[in-house]
Amino acid sequence: MWPLAILELLRSQHEGSLWMRLHSRQAVVFGALASIVFLVLFAIPFIISFFVYSSAGAIIAFYGVAMAVEVLFGLLILVLAVYYSIRASRGELFDIPVASPISVRLFPIRRRDQDG
Repeated sequence: MWPLAILELLRSQHEGSLWMRLHSRQAVVFGALASIVFLVLFAIPFIISFFVYSSAGAIIAFYGVAMAVEVLFGLLILVLAVYYSIRASRGELFDIPVASPISVRLFPIRRRDQDG
């Protein structure tokens, strides 16, 4: 669902509160980072099995372990997304580790009185 935050990010640049602008930026970066890590996790088994010759049984076992890691990562991201969503729905201002510093660099927030 994080691509919807992109739409909110574009909309909130012109007519959103500071709270909305902050959270839409964090949501975009959090979702993008989670997607990138997920794609890397999906690629690792293929890359390793491509370069390391092993028996079919070993490759199947490796893919099984990799799939379990991917499922656990997906559940972790889902739990974190729901947790952050609940905090944001309460009106809290908070930072998301890793995502917040990146969002500040990519999308600096200026107060309305500084916009010009």
